[in-house]
Amino acid sequence: MENQKSNIKNQSENSKCKIKAHHIKSGGFTLVELVVVLALFMVVIDAAVVIFISIIGHQRNILREQSFLNETSYAQEYIGRALRSAVKDETGTCLDGQAGYTYTLTHYNSSRGLYEGIKFIDDNLACREFYFDSDATIKETIGGSSARPVTSSVLAVQNLSF
Repeated sequence: MENQKSNIKNQSENSKCKIKAHHIKSGGFTLVELVVVLALFMVVIDAAVVIFISIIGHQRNILREQSFLNETSYAQEYIGRALRSAVKDETGTCLDGQAGYTYTLTHYNSSRGLYEGIKFIDDNLACREFYFDSDATIKETIGGSSARPVTSSVLAVQNLSF
């Protein structure tokens, strides 16, 4: 019996040692494991940064296109609304002596064979003109005043014809 107690005691001491040894072994990560995890983390972060930068660039392009569409839509609507309100020039004072007409085409471009301007009287009986200017903008004059741009200098108009 004493022998049995001694065996049990030895077995329990051996299992404690094994447990302690096993416990010490699973207490942390090796340097290789840490380097591998760090490398994977860097790859994931790099991919996320590349995607983020790509999204920002794409968003800039979309905003630029939207700005272009907004400005062209504004110019088209502004000119269209003014032309829809045009009235007949009974005396010909606005339309360079052409009495009885609603509008006259101006700024003839001989190289293209097209007119790049239009002149008319609006519903307030003011003589108005829209035309394509050499600085790649659409300009407007009202009642003989100095020309003012309808489009910004950021938008370079390639051509305008009536």
